[in-house]
Amino acid sequence: MRIGPGEELARQVRGLAVAASVIALAIGAHGLAGGGAPQGVTLLLLGGVAAVLAAAVIAVPSLATGRRWLVPVLATGQVLAHTALSLGDAHSSMHSGSHLTVPMLLAHSAAVAACAVLIAGAELVGPRVAAALRRVLPRIVAVVPVRLEPALPHVVADIRPVHAFVQVGSIARRGPPARA
Repeated sequence: MRIGPGEELARQVRGLAVAASVIALAIGAHGLAGGGAPQGVTLLLLGGVAAVLAAAVIAVPSLATGRRWLVPVLATGQVLAHTALSLGDAHSSMHSGSHLTVPMLLAHSAAVAACAVLIAGAELVGPRVAAALRRVLPRIVAVVPVRLEPALPHVVADIRPVHAFVQVGSIARRGPPARA
């Protein structure tokens, strides 16, 4: 199956949107539910989760175009992001037992719903915005003046090197103090 450049771009944008929104909202939901702020290794783990999500959405055609797969992919992303936050240093001082608390589950579920609404809305508005930009940008570019002849080079009249007054050698030019 051959896809055009527009569809490939749409897949890439959706993959990046899914990855970025999952990670951003997972960190926010995690913080709102009482989790710690991610640092160091946790950020690397979240970067890996984002890369896997983006690659999966871009590579699998049904994930890249079907809206019915949006919520399951986002839920999987939240689970992976929460696992990354749990394995990293964000939970080191917060939890001693289970990482799945009711506020944490509610916050991550709300993040899935928010991600789905944001991505679906962007997919509805995106083509309209692109079409509007295609109509408006040529008119703006046509108004901007363009210089057809190259600019003359600017000649610098005085190009003498600046002399430094610092002694470079180890021999001083000044003798010992004179005796009175």
